[in-house]
Amino acid sequence: MTNSKKMTRIIYLALLVLLLLAPTLGLYPVFVMKLLCFALFACAFNLLLGFTGLLSFGHAAFFGSAAYITGWFIKSLSWTPELGILAGTLGAALIGIVVGLVAIRRQGIYFAMITLAIAQMVFFACLQAPFTGGEDGLQGVPRGNLFGWLSLESDTAMYYFVVALCVLCFLFISRIVNSPFGQVLKMIRENEPRAISLGYQVDRYKLLAFVLSAALAGLAGSLKTVVMGFATLSDVHWSMSGEVILMTLLGGVGTFLGPVLGSTIVIGLQNLLADKVGSWVTVIIGVIFVVCVLAFRKGIVGEAQAWLERRRQAAAKAKLLHHKPKTNKPNKANRFNSRLHPYLNGCKQLLIFKQTHTHAFALDFTQRQFVQSIRCNAALHRHIGRELVHIDFADLLAREPCLAGQRAQYVARTDFFFAATDNL
Repeated sequence: MTNSKKMTRIIYLALLVLLLLAPTLGLYPVFVMKLLCFALFACAFNLLLGFTGLLSFGHAAFFGSAAYITGWFIKSLSWTPELGILAGTLGAALIGIVVGLVAIRRQGIYFAMITLAIAQMVFFACLQAPFTGGEDGLQGVPRGNLFGWLSLESDTAMYYFVVALCVLCFLFISRIVNSPFGQVLKMIRENEPRAISLGYQVDRYKLLAFVLSAALAGLAGSLKTVVMGFATLSDVHWSMSGEVILMTLLGGVGTFLGPVLGSTIVIGLQNLLADKVGSWVTVIIGVIFVVCVLAFRKGIVGEAQAWLERRRQAAAKAKLLHHKPKTNKPNKANRFNSRLHPYLNGCKQLLIFKQTHTHAFALDFTQRQFVQSIRCNAALHRHIGRELVHIDFADLLAREPCLAGQRAQYVARTDFFFAATDNL
């Protein structure tokens, strides 16, 4: 396990411990639950924008419609909260299928405008429908009893239910992103024509990603209704779509923790400054967003990850250029090298390099393993130039049949050159 993965797991574990201990640390449970709902909403939106490359201006339609559906089923039909949340999530998924079938074949601004137009239609329907309460919204939604026996009227019980459900959703999103399906989504984001040329049904992948994003956004809206006890027109208004875009861009598009951090900043500022500056809190958040876009073009988490990656590459480059063997004691590799004496000329390693415009790859056939992939620069070119020893690969295979493995055969068909050196 690499250091970056260890650090990431430590951060996730620390956040989980913080969530579990939040009620004992003096944090207001309702505020943290609201924050988790919007963090889930932002992560759902990021699944579409950050990992599929589709910008939706209508995600409030899924968030708000699920909020109304959940509130109506729980209040009017006396459903238990888990059934109400399930109904809201399924309702958002069905709306997502309809919107996706209409919009998914369009790209860029046309896709965004279609989602915005349909979201405005959903807003008008929620305004005019008799069961939504019109401009007053749906008020007095009870929390009820989970599975019919566990009361959620207590903030503590409700808090741990929300934490458990949100953590499961975050794990589900992480699994999607890191699965083969998620890798295809990233390929579509980076180069859709190439994905089509490789035989992938791009529209199906985008539609499934859209529906998953809509369902998770609906789940966030349903949870918010159960926690707060009401659903209002602001949940389905176009400004809610703008807020989730702001949260995602502020934290970092295409990152996992970025939307969580962005939602924490936005919701935190709204709760902290709303009583002091009123509606001016929107202006303050807008200024912060402009500053972050100018200073952190990849978002806060995105810039932090880019900085850590630059440090990792610099350390890897230094290790490759300056590492020397710690001992000269004979071992299997040295005995193997001695048989290649006409080629190695006393050197300790046989490295096979391939250069491209951006990277240099090194394969160590004395250790039979991949050594490192590093970013090229002038220093690396100078180093290779000093130590370069050209070897005829066919002649090398004839003298040393043990190199004729699958990896060596692959290398023989490519444009590699060899370097034998003591200093790498």
